[in-house]
Amino acid sequence: MFSLFNETFHSPNPHSVLTSNDRLYQVYRSHIDVMKVSTADRALDDFVLKSARTAFDIKLDLRFPGRFSTCLIVRAWENIPLRHEFRGFIYQRKLCALSQRR
Repeated sequence: MFSLFNETFHSPNPHSVLTSNDRLYQVYRSHIDVMKVSTADRALDDFVLKSARTAFDIKLDLRFPGRFSTCLIVRAWENIPLRHEFRGFIYQRKLCALSQRR
């Protein structure tokens, strides 16, 4: 991750100075780029088997069948500009809130 961060943390123009916002955006982009995976095995390993949050959710689902419904959704990666990224909240199968993710 550090090498990826270093590759993207420099200004494309050597004579310009990066602003604090530019640096924060590059940190964000580096974080997103590190999370990309290209195989199902890597996705399962990184996001299911090594994730304490996912393990907790799966254990709840197994402990209380019918009360929780854990789903794993896999789709192709799309590069979405930060300003277009939103988080939706679903309750009883209906979208009840939408907020810009920051």
